[in-house]
Amino acid sequence: MYRYAKKQLIPVLTATLLLFSGHAIAANKNTYQSHESIRQAASDFARQLSEDSGHSENTTISVRTLDRRLRLARCDQPLEAFRSPNTKSHGRTTVGVRCDGEKSWKLYVSVNIKTIEPVVTLKHSVTRNTVLQASDLVLENKDISGLHRGYYTEIKQLVGKHVKNSLKSGLVVTPGHVKNPLAVKKGSTVLILADAGGIQVNMKGKAMKSGALGDWIPVQNLSSKRKIEGRILRPGVIQVTL
Repeated sequence: MYRYAKKQLIPVLTATLLLFSGHAIAANKNTYQSHESIRQAASDFARQLSEDSGHSENTTISVRTLDRRLRLARCDQPLEAFRSPNTKSHGRTTVGVRCDGEKSWKLYVSVNIKTIEPVVTLKHSVTRNTVLQASDLVLENKDISGLHRGYYTEIKQLVGKHVKNSLKSGLVVTPGHVKNPLAVKKGSTVLILADAGGIQVNMKGKAMKSGALGDWIPVQNLSSKRKIEGRILRPGVIQVTL
């Protein structure tokens, strides 16, 4: 009789343990904030960042998996995502997620915002000082999150610019690769436009340095021999303020 009762006791204990185990699992789920909800809050915030910066199309958001050992109290308020000190609108970044409920907490989640956009690349290799033409360039889809040195989105932005050094085919053209053509050559005669208290005075001068549009260069007034600095307004024209 004793043996029979013992055999019956084993399945009863097993069922009891399973029952309590199920309650424990359910309790844990109700006690801790789910990782999926935290990652979703970070993802939604990253998506909004991308849309605000004008990169809503062709953008994918990936959120890093949280450490499975992380246990945060279940929030009794909706989770709030926010900018971290290093948050960016594209590329690898971090997004803050916090709970402002009774048991408050805060953490930073790693996010990758990948945006594909057409950018200007070289159709073929070019040598130093090449003056770029439309036939040298082509638009290609690239992940702009890795283009930290800048890029161009229109071919016309580069037509007429000079290449500083030889560049290979397929390279994404950045502002550091090119320079504006010379608008003034050193030693050439230029027109100086001087603003003197609201009165504009024109005079002839001599460029003391070569430069492109927008550059500041020293010029010499041919009448007074005075040297001043001015900005190249257009080819052969220097604007100064007296």
